[in-house]
Amino acid sequence: MGVVTPFLSSIIIIVYAVLVLFFRKQYFHFRYKSRSKFENLQEKINVLKNDIDGKRVILENLPAKSEKISFLFNISQKLIVLVKEEEIFDFFLSIASDLFADSDGILFFTLQNKSDSLSLTRFKKDKGVVIQEKKGGILDAWILRNNQSLIVDDITKDFRFDYRKVIGFSDRKVHSFIASPFSVGERILGVVRIESKKVGAYTQQDLRLLRSICDLTAVVLERANLFKEIKELAITDPLTSLFLREYLFARLKEEISSAKSKKSGLGIIMIDIDNFK
Repeated sequence: MGVVTPFLSSIIIIVYAVLVLFFRKQYFHFRYKSRSKFENLQEKINVLKNDIDGKRVILENLPAKSEKISFLFNISQKLIVLVKEEEIFDFFLSIASDLFADSDGILFFTLQNKSDSLSLTRFKKDKGVVIQEKKGGILDAWILRNNQSLIVDDITKDFRFDYRKVIGFSDRKVHSFIASPFSVGERILGVVRIESKKVGAYTQQDLRLLRSICDLTAVVLERANLFKEIKELAITDPLTSLFLREYLFARLKEEISSAKSKKSGLGIIMIDIDNFK
């Protein structure tokens, strides 16, 4: 073999270096492309995973939502046939008692339009407990003022209220509450307050369910009030507010029939007031 000249050695070294640089560049380029492609695929996988997780949560909640819709529909079907206030009050208390069976108290107030104050109409409580808030308390006043539902996890830590003025806490050691107005638009018909001695006894879902039932009940109550007003207009004189003669004869017929069936006596008193017709 011939002797390699220095010049040829230099050429070989240069060619070798160029080849090394070329293949190294190709290697890093391939590695970068592979890594970039991997990262893109990983990102797509993550997006798909998040989408699948989101759909899974929706699917998991569908039965609960469907059950809630069905539950509210059934309530509305039972409520819509009620036309008397007393029946509506009793039905609501029954539903609330079933839904919040672990609660320590349920207080249902109606708003008296003449005095613009609350009046305790229905309630559920433990035996031996006396309800002092016949006209509501500061929580119920907050509901009336804001026409909003309310949740309190622990009354002793809620900055909105002075717990020392909450009779439910001072008398019954109640810590958590959910409350909602019965309202049709801006018109408030009453307030319901549900309470528990446990801290954090209620969730936002409980509050939303309570508000939904209150909204349904409020519409039926408003209709019952309208029926009552129409009935009163039909049997009373608009000038004197006294009962009309037709109503007198109708009631007289009812009383006579009742007296006959009970075999009891019946008396009628007629008074002439200054020739008043």
